[in-house]
Amino acid sequence: MSNTLNVVGGILFEPGHENHLRQTDFFIENGIIKSFSKVNGIETVDVNGAFVSAGWIDSHVHCFPGESMISIHPDKIGVIKGVTTVIDAGTSGANTVDIFQKEIIDKSHTKVKILLNVSSDGLITLNELANKDAISYEKITSVLKRNKNIVGLKARISSSVLGDMGIEQLILAKEVSEKCQLPLVVHIGNAPPEISDVLDVLGKDDVITHMYHSKVNGLFEKDGTPKGATKRAIERGVKFDVGHGMASFSFHVAKRAIENGVKPDTISTDIYEKNIVTPVGSLGITMNKLIAAGLSLEEVIQCVTSHVSDLYDLEDRGRIQTGLRGDLTIFNVSEEATIGIDSDGSKINLEKNVKPTMTCIGGKLYSIENGVV
Repeated sequence: MSNTLNVVGGILFEPGHENHLRQTDFFIENGIIKSFSKVNGIETVDVNGAFVSAGWIDSHVHCFPGESMISIHPDKIGVIKGVTTVIDAGTSGANTVDIFQKEIIDKSHTKVKILLNVSSDGLITLNELANKDAISYEKITSVLKRNKNIVGLKARISSSVLGDMGIEQLILAKEVSEKCQLPLVVHIGNAPPEISDVLDVLGKDDVITHMYHSKVNGLFEKDGTPKGATKRAIERGVKFDVGHGMASFSFHVAKRAIENGVKPDTISTDIYEKNIVTPVGSLGITMNKLIAAGLSLEEVIQCVTSHVSDLYDLEDRGRIQTGLRGDLTIFNVSEEATIGIDSDGSKINLEKNVKPTMTCIGGKLYSIENGVV
């Protein structure tokens, strides 16, 4: 399959771009966007008036099958779902990331970046930080020297993960992330530790994922207003990610929080084999739930493109401009009402539906309808 082609007849969807909502043609050569005009004599694909955005990036997935408790192959959640890049959120640690790179990432059509679990073993178990020796700065720095796909560190900070270890593991993880100059992405859930204690450790461009869960130890008061520690974290520049998952997205929490002005910086699925059918589905379906909760189409597209690129320094993707990767998501927007479901089992009326139709990764086009890779 060639990685040089024209993509024509599409409507560019990138807020802030000079051609936003205008018909735009793309010439991609050797995987790179070269110009916004058709070149004769080159394979041409007409997308017939569909929207064309930068390739969608799912910034929280688990895609290391065979070596972890929760996972799925990246191509099942990526290229055939309109997603050009996924970021694996801590499925691998320093002891397992080399296998992940060799056996999964290097063989996948979907591009994969890594949030390295601060626990050396990653998610071989689901209580990976219950051991006081789980975090090794030396092992992490050794891996960083040889793997350039790592864009951040991940720590799961909730009672079932930590056992008796408590907030000390988060404090150590934060120290490691600062030394490595990487953002720290923190999973939140049931206490202990209390959410205020977790938030107070984090700084600018660290990330809280599962921001709209409905557990008691959440970011918001019952009326949807942010708790004091949440407000302080926002003011410090902490970022917030959706991370839908099996048990971490409440539509009602999201709707009230958005009404109170607390919107996500990034939208992600926390997807793996056990939640792909329900309640998560795909990144596109998760985006539609956020539209129903009060975000605009422009906001959700930015939350899966430029916002992710900026947060994790993915300088070659996340926007449409010459010189960047030819990663595109072609999609339509339907007004046909459908039903979604959140992690609490609540049904959601989705009156606007983003539906990807084709994925272009580095100038190679893939059909979503046929699932062909």
